[in-house]
Amino acid sequence: MKKYIVGFSSEIKKNLIFKIKKIINSKNITFKTININNGKKKIIKDLIILDFFISKYFCIPNEFLKTKNKLKLLQLTTSDYSFLDSKILNNKSFLVANNGGANSVSVAEHTFLLMLSIYRNFLEQVIIKKKRWINLKYKNRELKDKKIGIIGMGNVGRELANRCLAFGMKVSYFDNVRLSVKQEKKMKLKFSKLEKIFKESHIVSLNMSSNKYSEKMINVNLLSKMKQNSIIINTSRGKNLKEKIITKVLKNKKIFVALDVFDQEPLPINSPLRSLDNIIMTPHCGPSLETVDKLAKNISSNINTLCKGKREINIIGKL
Repeated sequence: MKKYIVGFSSEIKKNLIFKIKKIINSKNITFKTININNGKKKIIKDLIILDFFISKYFCIPNEFLKTKNKLKLLQLTTSDYSFLDSKILNNKSFLVANNGGANSVSVAEHTFLLMLSIYRNFLEQVIIKKKRWINLKYKNRELKDKKIGIIGMGNVGRELANRCLAFGMKVSYFDNVRLSVKQEKKMKLKFSKLEKIFKESHIVSLNMSSNKYSEKMINVNLLSKMKQNSIIINTSRGKNLKEKIITKVLKNKKIFVALDVFDQEPLPINSPLRSLDNIIMTPHCGPSLETVDKLAKNISSNINTLCKGKREINIIGKL
């Protein structure tokens, strides 16, 4: 029976490593941790012996492609792969896969939480261990019949759309790759142009992947078209909604902003965002306990599939 070696980047959390090992549970597979703080030559030397490499934000050096290696899969634990060099992403030697939507339900739910927190004035009304009683019941708003525009109809976008429809919202979306008419009808979605979504929606949610196009997509001109008291939510990537743009727009106090992702994390203490009104921020906490379990299952399934000589796994499309 053939033996395989799985390597974990040293940035991978121990609980995820434990779960993956427990699921795979094979005498034919051994595990090794690759210290990504070592020099490039040492890292490449360690990578050469691997059949599978599991990474978070560490990108394999391009020089690795020139070596005689046996790598079958570069497995990312994130949905984001914008940090990968195009030569690595487009290589013909090994496959590249992301987290397979393991965090899609959790991030969609977190997006919904941010949405409701603003509409129900939650932070202003919550009763802490202080002697206060603030009731804004006639300032609260309902989500029913409100228009939401979802930018990016991937795993998270679809989960979010399902929840919005369940609340009686009207859902439109924009994506570079439009769904088929059959899919739109089945999911009760309406495709709209980007400018129209920002102009007509009560809520806009950014759920696209991060790339050169998406990072230039949202600008001051686009945000200025939004309705008074509308909301823009970013639970995708910090680069998709620049902090300078947020700061400039919110000074007019025209819209609300909800963020779970930032250009720099943790968010600096002196960030201008901290002094703004009409903003809710959470510390990139969209994923959940269940996310880790799903991620471990997805990664283990990919490894087991390739060990059996099959290639039916969800891989990242080439650029």
